[in-house]
Amino acid sequence: MTGARPEGSDLLRRAVALNLRLYQGLVDVSLEYLRGLARLFGPAASAAAGSAPEAGVLLLEGEAGAVARSAFLVTNDRDAELPVRLVATPFSDPAGREVRPTLTFDPSEELTLAPRRQQLVTAVVEIGTDLTPGLGYRGAITVDGMEGLTVPVVLRRRYAAAARPEAEGARAAPPAGSRSKERRRGKRQQPQTH
Repeated sequence: MTGARPEGSDLLRRAVALNLRLYQGLVDVSLEYLRGLARLFGPAASAAAGSAPEAGVLLLEGEAGAVARSAFLVTNDRDAELPVRLVATPFSDPAGREVRPTLTFDPSEELTLAPRRQQLVTAVVEIGTDLTPGLGYRGAITVDGMEGLTVPVVLRRRYAAAARPEAEGARAAPPAGSRSKERRRGKRQQPQTH
């Protein structure tokens, strides 16, 4: 074979990029499998398939107006300092509708990683009312300065506690502390028949 052999850091970067592509492929295959099950078993399977993100995906979730946080590690495997910049992509729902929430990062969106060190970064976002409750919006955080490194993210607005859809046939529990006068006196209410 002819040609120069890549440096150690270049080999490592390429190996990390290949690993990320491998895991993304596994995630895609798993998602396609779950979609197939959803088509096979109908809406109940579809709701279950969309409820939990796959492993390795950063989840930012909360009710409208809440601040969601989730952390991830950025690692410098080089022998020199590495300046990086974190950038969030737009997010899309399964139908392709795009939203652009403002993500911030703690400690900062621009970091200088010391040689052979890791930095814990927290992604922070306010959950907007423009998100459909219960629906996952997919996007990513790219790490400029580390070619090929992206962190997949799912952004999801939870149903408000009072607005959560009830299971068919289930009765909503009365609010805490709202016992009727008959119950407080020890009398049991009789069920009404129609």
